[in-house]
Amino acid sequence: MGAAFVVLALFIGGALNVIGWLWAFGLIVQIPIYLIGFAIFYAWLSNSVGHVGAIVCIVGALAFATFMPSPETETATVAVRQTEQQRL
Repeated sequence: MGAAFVVLALFIGGALNVIGWLWAFGLIVQIPIYLIGFAIFYAWLSNSVGHVGAIVCIVGALAFATFMPSPETETATVAVRQTEQQRL
C-alpha cells in the first residue's frame, strides 16, 4: 500500500512537472490553480525528493510564466505596436 502510494505520488508529480514546463513555455496559458495546490499537497505527502522536486517545479513554472510572455501577451503587444504605427 505504501509503495503503491509513493509510485502514484511520483507519477502525479512527474505529470505536474510536465504541465509546469508546458505552462512555463506558454503552451498551456491558463493552468487551474488547484493543480498548484495539489502539487503542494503532493509535496507534503511524498518523500523528501518529491517534496523538493514539487517545490522546484512550482517555483520554476511561476518564475518562467512571470518572465516569459505568453502567446496572448505577444499578440497584444504586436497589436498595440501596429496601432501606434498607424497613428504616426
